[in-house]
Amino acid sequence: ATWLLVVQEFAAPYLGNLIVDASSSVLSPSGFTVLLDIVGQAGKAVTLATTIILQFVVFVLLWAWGTQYLEARDGLRQRWRFALIQLGMAFALFVILAAIFDLAAVSSVFGTADWLHYLWQTAAFTALFIVVAHALDRLGAPAPRAVARIVPVAEPPADATEAPSATTPAPRRVPLLDRAETRRGVLALAGGMAVFLTAAIFVGRVVADTAATGVRKSFFGRLPPWVTPNEAFYTVSKNFFDPVVDGATWRLRIDGLVDSPREFSLDELRAFPSEESTNTLMCISYEPGDDLISNARWVGTSLRDVLASAGVQRQATHIQFTSADDYVESHALDYAQDPRVRLVWEMNGVPLPHKHGFPLRLLAPGRYGIKNPKWITRITLIEGNIQGYWQQRGWDQEGVIKTMSRIDVPARGARGEPRRSLVEGIAFAGERGIERVEVSTDDGHTWAEADLHDAPTAPLAWRFWSFEFDAEVGAHQLRARASDGTGALQIAEEASALPDGSSGYHRRRFSVAPPA
Repeated sequence: ATWLLVVQEFAAPYLGNLIVDASSSVLSPSGFTVLLDIVGQAGKAVTLATTIILQFVVFVLLWAWGTQYLEARDGLRQRWRFALIQLGMAFALFVILAAIFDLAAVSSVFGTADWLHYLWQTAAFTALFIVVAHALDRLGAPAPRAVARIVPVAEPPADATEAPSATTPAPRRVPLLDRAETRRGVLALAGGMAVFLTAAIFVGRVVADTAATGVRKSFFGRLPPWVTPNEAFYTVSKNFFDPVVDGATWRLRIDGLVDSPREFSLDELRAFPSEESTNTLMCISYEPGDDLISNARWVGTSLRDVLASAGVQRQATHIQFTSADDYVESHALDYAQDPRVRLVWEMNGVPLPHKHGFPLRLLAPGRYGIKNPKWITRITLIEGNIQGYWQQRGWDQEGVIKTMSRIDVPARGARGEPRRSLVEGIAFAGERGIERVEVSTDDGHTWAEADLHDAPTAPLAWRFWSFEFDAEVGAHQLRARASDGTGALQIAEEASALPDGSSGYHRRRFSVAPPA
């Protein structure tokens, strides 16, 4: 719990992030699919909880071994020796893990800028564990020594080789639980339980926070706001704890195949021509009817203009983005020449919130969220493409958004009366736009066109739609489908999100009861 508290409060890199990043990259795409199907959106929370449990088990095993060690070897010198041995074991474990990751080519621990942070975390919290273990061990210290008595000893026989001794037996270390009947034991157990429960509550909240997507579930059953509030905008991150960037010292570096490598502060980027645009972002993990889609107003400058200031060389074909959390993503240079591809620093009238990428993120129209990196620190022009963080784990390289539609009204499992009923929802197809939405009230046997709302002055944003029908008594299986701006119909075949985004029509059951 103390470890997690320090990581949260001081924005320190968390060693668990590195371990999970390296471990997840070993999984095959099929293995990743199975894992995703099992844990779903709670995957990050489950992973964090598992990591914490494993750390706890390691410390408990060290404690158990240390208790046995000190049982046979008491004394201050032995305690210091015990502490040094455990520190050495912690460092050895760190180096072994780093070597395994490097040899397996899944991660370079010492190639990251944060390896010193990982090292001091290992040392600091191993030392903290030693202090706590020592304190708990003292609670099980022996009772006060008995006063030695002088016992007359008979003269040894003449042929005896050794003289008997009258010594008091060495005091025995009493386990803490065996002293529970004493006042000291009761107080120790009560205090320990209080600390344990407090720590458990804190850790539980941290784990729960990692599963939060930011979306307000209360939007379901009604249309969401046209512009999603920042606090309700969906969030997905590979990290247990996202990086906290200091905007005053932050710099964006442009390098690689450029004539003049450049560095920009946030104020210098704001000096470029800027523009506001309304863009919808959608996660590649979205499933039909899901909540991983939101819309906002963004302010930023064209990526093309920023790159031009550094002078892009002819042999450059792709752009690599690196973030403060070591996230890596790429785009083709030809795609980046689209002036709608922007570096943005403002969201809904305020500076980018921390969880949405402060101080700078990429806005890549028509691409899933994984292609819109946050907390950008470096842009490198390269020849040939690279695999980004999620591509190394089996996800699609291009990340082009598939056409989607969602039913928001009526709510799931809603019941109505025999009357004219309203169906409402959203549709989105990225930069292709939405041309038409159709609704079926009989599970896809027949279709009727819905009304599109919101004039297309924001071609990169979602569209709202509505449909009215005479609801008769009985169950109605509603479906929705959309056609994009090219006339192409939404894919009907149901497919999971991995590797290139889900497909299929959203369904919703709606029942009409007979009049009373």
